[in-house]
Amino acid sequence: MKRVIFILVILFFYLIIINKKIETAFIEKIDLNLLDDELAVVFLSSNNYKTILLHDDDMNSLLVLDVNDSKMLVRNLNKFMDRKLDNLFILDKHQKNLDIDYSVKDVLNDSINMGKYQISKIDNIIEISNNKYNLCVYNTGLNNDITKCDFIYFINMDIQLNMNESLRAVFYEKNIANKFKENTYIKWIDNYELSNDTYNILKLSNDSYDVITLPNKN
Repeated sequence: MKRVIFILVILFFYLIIINKKIETAFIEKIDLNLLDDELAVVFLSSNNYKTILLHDDDMNSLLVLDVNDSKMLVRNLNKFMDRKLDNLFILDKHQKNLDIDYSVKDVLNDSINMGKYQISKIDNIIEISNNKYNLCVYNTGLNNDITKCDFIYFINMDIQLNMNESLRAVFYEKNIANKFKENTYIKWIDNYELSNDTYNILKLSNDSYDVITLPNKN
């Protein structure tokens, strides 16, 4: 009897693994076509999660800003990857476990050198930078200095901020009030509203950048 139960348990886990592989196989893949010196910053945002996938030709890392349900997040991640994550960065060591395969998990408290780029956190602002550009991820808090940012991703905003004259583009969550967006409209700064309906991808190299918007076909 014990042997039969053991065999049934093995079969059950085997079927789960097969099912996951079949699901992954039928997910449409997105080729980022990266050059050797390029970094792709993929904004993955919905009502259930806010994350940033950092992808270069050497490794892929996920910066977790907020996640309530990781099932759809994993499905979207699989469109950009053909292997497990190299790095999973979280902001809180008490972040609940996510159903994501990764090699290294780290809490972003200070600065991490990733070779081709750096990730650092100063209070409520996270900076992702290469040799040329600086992307700031802004959440509400005491630190309002965004003057050295070339690109900004606003998770939240509750005051009008002074933006750098050389700011290239701004990425918003859709809950940001229009009165806080007016400053970027006046200065003719490129605006991108994030949602689960589209993928906004910022490609950074050592001498240029590009923003690509693709539909999410789910």
